[in-house]
Amino acid sequence: MTILIKISIKNQRLTITDDKYNLLESASKTVSEKQDLTWTLETWLDLGKEDYPKETEYLGTLEKGIQLSNESDNLNQFRQKVKQLKNHQVNKSYPVSTALKGIGQNKNSFQTPIGTHYIRAKIGKGLPALSIFEARRPTGRIWNKEDAESHPNHDWILSRILWLSGKELGVNRLGTIDTMQRYIYIHGTPDESQLGKPLSHGCIRMSNNDVIELFNLIPIGTIVNINEE
Repeated sequence: MTILIKISIKNQRLTITDDKYNLLESASKTVSEKQDLTWTLETWLDLGKEDYPKETEYLGTLEKGIQLSNESDNLNQFRQKVKQLKNHQVNKSYPVSTALKGIGQNKNSFQTPIGTHYIRAKIGKGLPALSIFEARRPTGRIWNKEDAESHPNHDWILSRILWLSGKELGVNRLGTIDTMQRYIYIHGTPDESQLGKPLSHGCIRMSNNDVIELFNLIPIGTIVNINEE
């Protein structure tokens, strides 16, 4: 199973889905010639909810079916199967906070980069919620209200760090636009009441419980697509 992360700047949401579920959703909406549809349905309807033998062959065949709309009894049956499978896929959404200064790729811009990224590193496994990080290292301290009062404008990095790296040359990789070298993370924040509003210094802020859950759900290498919409 491959997990995909999508971050919407417009909606200030982070969504994680299973790519297999995305493919099934697409196939349930647009299906090609009836002969291909029947073959695809017979194949997929025979599969168990969690058992996908010879997965690459079936996915390849399914992709051929994503061409034309065909409202048939078989298509309705296929849609029912999609609904059943949905319950067995990772499909979660969380509020986030991206950059106050909007989107941008340049170093020192304090903007959130867009494009395709991946999780380069996961930092903080097993640490308590609200653990404070400095330069990606845990300090051993737990954030509290006194920290907020003494450093009201500090950009706190809490609980977990998911360090992003760009995958697109000329967009978010290498040179002065390199996301990794800009130290762009998904991380916990003390300002949980402000999630849903773009207020960060460029990173993607999450609630502490949510970032811990996300940390535990995804592996290093997970694809992260950051889009305006």
